[in-house]
Amino acid sequence: NNMYQTVSRTAVTTGVTQSGITINNTQASAGSYTITGNNIGGGAPSAAGTAWTVAGNLSNIFTGINILAVNTAGVNTIQGNTITNFNWNTQPAAAATVWMGINLAAGNATIGSSGNPNTIGTTSGIDAIVVTNNIDANNITGINATSTGTVSIGYNTIGGISATGVAGIGTIVRGINTAGAAGAYTIQNNTIGSTTIANNMRSGTIGVTTANS
Repeated sequence: NNMYQTVSRTAVTTGVTQSGITINNTQASAGSYTITGNNIGGGAPSAAGTAWTVAGNLSNIFTGINILAVNTAGVNTIQGNTITNFNWNTQPAAAATVWMGINLAAGNATIGSSGNPNTIGTTSGIDAIVVTNNIDANNITGINATSTGTVSIGYNTIGGISATGVAGIGTIVRGINTAGAAGAYTIQNNTIGSTTIANNMRSGTIGVTTANS
């Protein structure tokens, strides 16, 4: 599947969460979900073209793949997806997470594998995902997992993420964030950032930002 936005949009309603794919189904008959081979972002298929742009400076959130609730007996597979080419403007409450590539709030899951990783942004350039915030410090996360299930996060590539805004705003940029205290997590062989591209993961603007991030 290809999910993209052909023209720039200006937000007119605050408190909205946009997602490429959302799963919210706890019925026993739901079984396990396989989410693979999707391109989310940009203005054309394969996340190409101009960036998926949302202006307007309202308190809105984007999540590429959003797993909110699932049947906890199964194992969900999230592999081989590409989420990139975004220009997201927001004015969130302090400490809000305003952009996530993949969010796992519940269930057991395999997120990425050695032969089929997820790609969020790019490790071969800069500004594949640009988030602008001019109000309060917030969070940007490539893969976020708060599930209390059994979760494997491996072999994914995350990079090209830039947080910008006014000088006094410091934004936290995380490659992978986990907060499921009762869960069983295996996190291995992921690539976050770049060893060859300067400023591949960037919080703030050089010479402008004064706040800590």
